[in-house]
Amino acid sequence: MLSNDDVRVYDARDRQLIATITLPGWNVAGGVSPPDLVLTSSGAALASSNIVPELWHIDPDRYTVTRRPITLLTRENWGVGFSALAFTTEGTLLGVTAHAGTLWRINLEERTATHI
Repeated sequence: MLSNDDVRVYDARDRQLIATITLPGWNVAGGVSPPDLVLTSSGAALASSNIVPELWHIDPDRYTVTRRPITLLTRENWGVGFSALAFTTEGTLLGVTAHAGTLWRINLEERTATHI
């Protein structure tokens, strides 16, 4: 579960809290769409910021966090983050910006996003 301060991991069977994970350097803006959290096919979690184009990768086994800045290609000077994340059936990560509501294709390996 993504909150304004951290990510909380619960056991789905008994709803017991397993871990509370702090996201270093993570910021959330009020008054716009909230940030999002999505799970990868490997079980890792990706948390977005609704302020800056960055993702926080959470390892599914150790709960370690890695910051992943994303360069917005063709809109490099935009200071916007993602409020919605989703994987397509082909495994492509899509993100919607919090302020303008524009759709982006996110390349996790290159750490870039292309406006669609």
